[in-house]
Amino acid sequence: MRTIILDSEEDILELLTYTLSQAEFQIEGFHDYEEFLVRKLAPPPQLIIVGNTHPSDTQIDICTKIRAVPDYADTVLICLTTSQVQCDVQSSDCKEIDGCVLTPILPKDLVKRINEVLNQKLSLASS
Repeated sequence: MRTIILDSEEDILELLTYTLSQAEFQIEGFHDYEEFLVRKLAPPPQLIIVGNTHPSDTQIDICTKIRAVPDYADTVLICLTTSQVQCDVQSSDCKEIDGCVLTPILPKDLVKRINEVLNQKLSLASS
């Protein structure tokens, strides 16, 4: 599955890239979400994971900007967060986000949680 990881921290981006590559995700990482948004990726990724962001933008802001790009309308968006409050994807503030992963998390649990969100999104799309 073609996957983009957005994370401003080099070490985290490297760790996520390694972990998900081992689970057979096709990964491309970006430190800067604005750089990602200006690049036209063909084909569009099926999954975007939003990790640590620059202080000027929240994950919700970034996800809203991603959703505004027509090519990414059907892309699954997952946020990594340390706050249970931010993980409430049912709230009106988080309508652009398909799922959250509460961190810290073990690598195998990260892959499991991502797959759960993907399966949930696929089952909703087929209903």
